[in-house]
Amino acid sequence: MSNSDWLGDSAKTWREETVNGPDVAPELMQPAEGNLSERWRHLWQRNAIRRAWAQKYASTAMNPERGLPVASASVVLAYIRGLLAQHRGLLIAVVVVNAVAAIAGLVVPLLLGDIVDSVTGGSVPFGWSVTTMFWLVVIALVFQTVFTFLSKWAAASLGHGVLAQAREYVVRTILRLPLGRVESASTGDLITRVTRDVSSM
Repeated sequence: MSNSDWLGDSAKTWREETVNGPDVAPELMQPAEGNLSERWRHLWQRNAIRRAWAQKYASTAMNPERGLPVASASVVLAYIRGLLAQHRGLLIAVVVVNAVAAIAGLVVPLLLGDIVDSVTGGSVPFGWSVTTMFWLVVIALVFQTVFTFLSKWAAASLGHGVLAQAREYVVRTILRLPLGRVESASTGDLITRVTRDVSSM
């Protein structure tokens, strides 16, 4: 095929006519006039319509005729509980290390307040000197820095491990499906399930 044939067919890819339909369904349009009670009643009617549409969409997404089904919230929560149970030690470490880092962060302002009180003539806890409290502030800052780093490292390790395991589970599940069911789903659907949906979960 020559370049002139390509250019001759390119006009078929353009559509001159435009569809000028409403951006919002008529039943969801807000009335232009009416008192407060009528507008309030219409607001609740529009919410009921949106809820019914969302429930219909969700029910069709759970068991679609074509493509991949969507798991219910209870199934997702059960899977997440099982996934985190496999990483219980690392999960506990993330919580404990974050708690220690937060407590160390609270100690610094307390000690600085005590230093200010001691300089202005107030009472000093345990009879400590300003120098002692200064070194306690430095130790608390170092402690907070170390545990903040450890908390970020532990959280990243947990997150990456759980994310990789969840993606592998999705891929294994898809590979166990009948080939016709997988081919009925679009490529974008498959990619979205393995990437964005797993990350959102």
